[in-house]
Amino acid sequence: MKNFCFALLVSLSTTSFAASQIEIKNAVIRLPPPGSTTTAMFMDIMNNDKVERTLEKVSGAISDDIELHEMAMTEGRMTMRNVPKILLKKGEHTLLKPGGLHIMIFNLKRPLKENEAIDMKMDFDRQEHVTIKAIVKKDL
Repeated sequence: MKNFCFALLVSLSTTSFAASQIEIKNAVIRLPPPGSTTTAMFMDIMNNDKVERTLEKVSGAISDDIELHEMAMTEGRMTMRNVPKILLKKGEHTLLKPGGLHIMIFNLKRPLKENEAIDMKMDFDRQEHVTIKAIVKKDL
């Protein structure tokens, strides 16, 4: 029994360490104009792991309709499209920002307030989940 408990503790420590390889900083949600139910979320994601990782889904109580997006130039026009996942290269920062990769939040369930902290769940490959607080900002 003692060996089993030790093995379980080592296993949990390894899982916790693996989950900490992704760092998320400066998570902000743009304050939408009055009456709008659509906004976007931006952040800096650092992949400290030795392998590529992916952000696969984002969720939160403020909306049931949240998508990963990218902006790109297509035939001389700026377009936005939904992407199934966001690649996080090993040892690199991935910046989610206006005009590039970002997270779209549609059909807000309630109005947001400036400087409010919103809990958001980030789902990564390997069934890893990180909950962050994103701050609502008017000016980015």
